[in-house]
Amino acid sequence: MDMNIRIAGEAGQGVLTTGGLLVQSFASLGLNVAATRSYMSRIRGGLNWYDVRIGDRPLFGPAPGADLLVALTDLARDTLRAEVAPGGLILHNGAGAAEGVVAIDLDAVAKQVGGNKLYSSTVAAGAVFGLLGYGPRVIEGLLEEQFAKKGGEVVLANRNCVKEGAKLAAGKSGRPAAPKPDGRRRRVYDGATAIGLSAAVSGVKFATAYPMTPATATFAYLASVADEYGIVVEQAEDEIAAVNMVCGATYAGAAAMTMTSGGGFALMVEGLSLAGMMELPIVILVAQRPGPATGLPTRTAQQDLLFALRAGHGEFARAIFTPGSIRQCYDLTRRALETAHKYQTPVLLLTDQFLQDMEQSTDTLETTAQPINRHLAANAGEDYVRYAVTESGVSPRAVPGGRALVVCDSDEHTAEGHITEDLEAHVEQQDKRMR
Repeated sequence: MDMNIRIAGEAGQGVLTTGGLLVQSFASLGLNVAATRSYMSRIRGGLNWYDVRIGDRPLFGPAPGADLLVALTDLARDTLRAEVAPGGLILHNGAGAAEGVVAIDLDAVAKQVGGNKLYSSTVAAGAVFGLLGYGPRVIEGLLEEQFAKKGGEVVLANRNCVKEGAKLAAGKSGRPAAPKPDGRRRRVYDGATAIGLSAAVSGVKFATAYPMTPATATFAYLASVADEYGIVVEQAEDEIAAVNMVCGATYAGAAAMTMTSGGGFALMVEGLSLAGMMELPIVILVAQRPGPATGLPTRTAQQDLLFALRAGHGEFARAIFTPGSIRQCYDLTRRALETAHKYQTPVLLLTDQFLQDMEQSTDTLETTAQPINRHLAANAGEDYVRYAVTESGVSPRAVPGGRALVVCDSDEHTAEGHITEDLEAHVEQQDKRMR
């Protein structure tokens, strides 16, 4: 069986904190988890929610309604009440219990027990565990790991708030049936992390982007592991700079990528064509959201496939990969990098806000570095020809700075890389690139 818990409230009220704590706690307890988010494009206020679906079998997507609605505001309770499944329950932050509603003043409990209403998210997580009949010990353990560096007082306050929330909610009537954990601790990843981890493991050494939802989450992850994997992470001044930096990094021989969404990708198109002409193995993550223009920055859509297929002036080969699961996010990121370097062509990785943010319990992903084959020409000498015409269309690629002279240009060029306006040379090079 499975059930869906929806935590809903204002931005800045702890929706993400409560949801994230529940996701990790359920996975540690031995439940399968699939979590999704819906949020408005604002820092404070509005109505956001975090769905945490749990089950005794693998889960691959969200549920349409909520079996347990944790309403942190009156607006959340009133707006989402209709989406509570028959036999479901509402845990309301406030007073006024009614049929189908358990009322606990989470803010007051947090202030009384922990000394600060900021602990209300911890009270809420404990209350959910109490309502479902799970012991709060696993949450306490996670809190100890999370706040160990902040000192014993913070850990103790969080533990007390979890216990109090569980105690107040335990035994309430109308409790929804909950799936039984199997005790096997699971790992949880979101799509953004799976893509970033795969890029790091695959040997990406340079990552740059101009922050744009929902691609920023992958960029932030790469920044968090930059020291561990030896990655240079650079926040560019705009998307034009980002794609041109990646072109430069791949020209120098590094595995490199950038990430953006539809509007930012529009700015990258000239750089994409540059990579097509110079035969550079750049990889661009396009994390889609609704357009046109700025559209709905925090919502999901799959509207950029035709754009990705045809973007760029002139004709040049490119590959596009579109993962549909957390596992595919990990596997296809590596394949995108391998494809780019094998064929010396731009590669696009298309995902969307839903998959970027979705969290899923899955098999542990490999974290040991296993760099891809960059297919660099070994022992290139003075007779090296960068754009030599070959039957496959793939020319030898050397790194500048050695004995070989590596000449590249954004104009059409001869096999040696020098600018030309000779039409026969253009046809020869264009046919080679398309092969």
